Formats: sequence, C-alpha cells, structure tokens
Amino acid sequence: MIYYNFMAAIPGEHSKPRLKQPWLKAAEKDYIPNFVDTISLTNISRGSELIEIIDREIVGNITEPSICVVGVGFQIGSSPDNGCPYVPYRLAAHFSYIGLPDYTMTLVDINEKALNDLAVREEIVVEGRILTHPFRPKEKKALDQYLLETNQTARLVTTEGAIMITAQVPHDFRKNIESGKIIRVHADIASIELNYYGLFDIVDASYLFYQLNHAGQKKAMATIAQALKPNGRLLVTDSDGRNPMFMERGGWLDYSKLEDLQLVKENAGLVNDTFYEMALFKKIM
Repeated sequence: MIYYNFMAAIPGEHSKPRLKQPWLKAAEKDYIPNFVDTISLTNISRGSELIEIIDREIVGNITEPSICVVGVGFQIGSSPDNGCPYVPYRLAAHFSYIGLPDYTMTLVDINEKALNDLAVREEIVVEGRILTHPFRPKEKKALDQYLLETNQTARLVTTEGAIMITAQVPHDFRKNIESGKIIRVHADIASIELNYYGLFDIVDASYLFYQLNHAGQKKAMATIAQALKPNGRLLVTDSDGRNPMFMERGGWLDYSKLEDLQLVKENAGLVNDTFYEMALFKKIM
C-alpha cells in the first residue's frame, strides 16, 4: 500500500513546483492555503465526462494509461460525515469492463477522510431519490453504467429514514491499493510537485479550481501541467460564481499563460452553462 501524507510532514524538495515565469513566482509568494472552507461534495455522475475522454483519447492508443484524479470527492447530501467517493471506483470498473487492466491511478485530495475511506470501503452508497428525481437523470445513468460494468444488481436500504442504494466496489480495487497500482496522496495540489509521482496521460481536476484563489489556481495549473506527458490531457471545470479562472469568464488564464504552461484548450463538447464550464486541455511540447 502506498500512501503519501504531505499535510502532516514537511515534504522536502518535492513540495513546490519549479516556477520560472514572473506570474508563477508571484503566485508562489501570494498563495495562502485554505484548509477550512474546502468542499468535498460529489455524486455518482461525477466522472462521466472523464470516462468519455478516456474512451476517445486513450482506449486503442495507450495500453498502460496513467491516470491522476485531484479531489476525489466524498460528501453526499448535507452532512460532511455522510459520504462516498465515486470517481476512482467508476474508473476501476470501466477499465476492467473494457479490458484495459494495466492502468495506474494516483488520487490526490486535501480531505484525508476521503482517502482513508477508499482503502476500506466495501460498498458504494447512492441517494435513492435519484431513481425518481426528474432533475437527476445523469446520476441514474451513471449508476446503471456502474452496475453493468461490475455485473451486479443494486440493493435498496433504509438509513435514518432515507432510502439509499448500495453496490459492491470493484472486486480488485482494494487489492490494487495494496499492490501500489492505486496510490493515495494526502496533499494540497497547489503545494506539491505532482510529477514526483510520475507523468500522466490524463489528470482529472474537475470541480476543483473554484475552491482555490487565483494564486492557488496558478500554482495548481503549473504543477499539473508539469506532470502531463506529451499529448496528455487535463480536465478542468471553471465557475462564474467563485474565483473564475478562464479568461472568457473574467479569470486570469489567457493564451499567453497557456503558452507558458505548454497547454492548448481543446473544444471537447463538454459542460458549458451559466455557472460552470468544463474544458479539456492538451499538453504540447
């Protein structure tokens, strides 16, 4: 089992990206981590766009993909103690289903509870109301896909008066954590050097950046860009309502900074609405 805890100890020489551009150096000076107001809200549909990109860009092209998920998510509903990560389980189930077992997965989160939960959880838990709620079809579709790919039928259980749906986690998930195929990193993504853990074909940082101030966003983008393989992809969600990042939404990320990061923004046909824009970036050399 490989588990790195950079929140409880000084990580040493791998703790900071090697910053060169003036705007990155300024971000290094200005960034103040915020460990109090972070949000770990998630649901079963998170990861759907990531799986679509994997099917389109990786399957058939890369036989041993290296995946990184930043911010695995935990909380469902209103209680921070009521939670379940989904993306790592959905990825593991999908890779097994499509016959691509030789992957590696690095999971980075500031929430240690989510990372610890991944090592011991035996069942995923989903809110039962997604079965009838008219505005949550994506969650029902994602659950159906997970059940198909893991070849199982969900169970309905009642917990504290609420109906919940449960299903087993992928059978080899905990074994892959034990073997080091899946590693967990407890850290603030804006304060580590991600390429210490390897180079990645795709990094999922969706629904993350709005929780960082602009200095933190710049540092996080730099460390992720440095950890991408040539032609590697980065999946990002931007928000209008809190700390927008994309230039088109009033943020700081313009074409010159993308050039500094050796990234180009692709038209991925992903989520783009009033509040959120999801975009895919590609690493160029």
